[in-house]
Amino acid sequence: MKICKESGITLVALIVTIIILIILAGISIGVLTGDDGLINNANNAKEQTEIANEKEIVDRATINAMGNNPRGNIVEDELQSELDRITNVGDTDVEDNGDEFEVLFINTKRYYTINNQGDIVDEGEIIVDTSPGILTGDGTKDNPYVITSIEDLVVFSNMTNNTGIKLNEDGTTKKITEQDSFTDKYVILENTLNFNSNLSYVDNARKDFGDINNDGVVESLKQELITGTGFIPINNFNGYFNGNNHEIKNIYINRNSTAGLFVGTNKYIKTIENIGITGNITSVQSVAVGICECSNLVNNCWNKANITSSGGNVAGVCRYSPAIKGCYNTGNVITTGEECVAGGITYQDGVSTVSIENCYNKGNITGTYYTGGISAGHGSMTTKVINCYNEGNIAGNNSIGGILGTNGESIENCYNLGNVTASGNSYAGGIVGSSSKLINNCHNEGNIKGNYSGGIAGFCLTRKNNKFI
Repeated sequence: MKICKESGITLVALIVTIIILIILAGISIGVLTGDDGLINNANNAKEQTEIANEKEIVDRATINAMGNNPRGNIVEDELQSELDRITNVGDTDVEDNGDEFEVLFINTKRYYTINNQGDIVDEGEIIVDTSPGILTGDGTKDNPYVITSIEDLVVFSNMTNNTGIKLNEDGTTKKITEQDSFTDKYVILENTLNFNSNLSYVDNARKDFGDINNDGVVESLKQELITGTGFIPINNFNGYFNGNNHEIKNIYINRNSTAGLFVGTNKYIKTIENIGITGNITSVQSVAVGICECSNLVNNCWNKANITSSGGNVAGVCRYSPAIKGCYNTGNVITTGEECVAGGITYQDGVSTVSIENCYNKGNITGTYYTGGISAGHGSMTTKVINCYNEGNIAGNNSIGGILGTNGESIENCYNLGNVTASGNSYAGGIVGSSSKLINNCHNEGNIKGNYSGGIAGFCLTRKNNKFI
């Protein structure tokens, strides 16, 4: 009997043949499979095409939903109906978060945030955390603790404050009985987290975290974090924090004591970097800051939140640090407390030398004493400001500057475009309100108003060799 074999070629053989042909053509395996390889680039191109298609679907559905409403606004049910009409029922899910809507594509797990005007303002992927409330890792540089979800962020705060609970591997809760400052430990943020979004929680309805917001009622975790006193600041952290260029969005803190994402002056943060926030941070009686109260180094951090206090000093990014690099503020920073200072980036007290480099402010800054677009000033003349600019309007009662309020060692390569206003019998300057040893290569285009005012400085400068000294 003659046995005949099928003449077809197997898939494995075909792949091997293609690879051999590619190699013979002079294309290496690395070119195919590396981070910048052909296969990876093809996958990225496919993903970008999918994202563009999803955005187009969201845009079309949003326009139709707004057109269906006589007032031109967006209603959750109408938006969902339009999405179901364009795609298939069950492919998307719409959630109304108050000022914004989130459209989730179920299959790809991507979501798009739109505002009330119908603009896409954010995009991301749904949070996947198999162990919510547990910080995975061991805190070393090579294996840092990882914050994946809002549950993780709350536990991190609880541990640094010696309050509330943390979770065990089996999901049961354990009361925290000892403060952990995470001394010399490394912590990273794995995702952008949004306090207003259910997609940033694994279970936003859980109540086992207790009465976080101090209103006397145990509500859902999400409700606890966006009402009352809100999120409890991370306290006296003494390690290294890297946000990996993610944001914590719609953070809400409203308390009598010091308010900010990180607070505490007993121990300095070693380094905080690559993290931004949006939302509202308020202290009724004390200091209010955006990112942190104090750190040895603040690098590439940004604040878009509104920072307010009715009884203390305020700063968009941090209270003080010997070194601040590559940071910016776009939030409004306001204090109404008596003789309180305000700075767009920092207000600087408590350290002997200060260096602020490559920072900018676009928020409106209002103080009742020293006030500056970049820094309010320092107790002694040791603040160095280099390569910084301000576009916000700056207002206060005494020593008001577009860049620095008062007491500078040197200000170099800086400019101001904002209006600077000093009320009362006080000083106002486009660059510095009063007192800086050196101003070099700086210019002002803002309107300056004060009893003692100048385009560059309001007070206490002489000039030598085309430099102010």
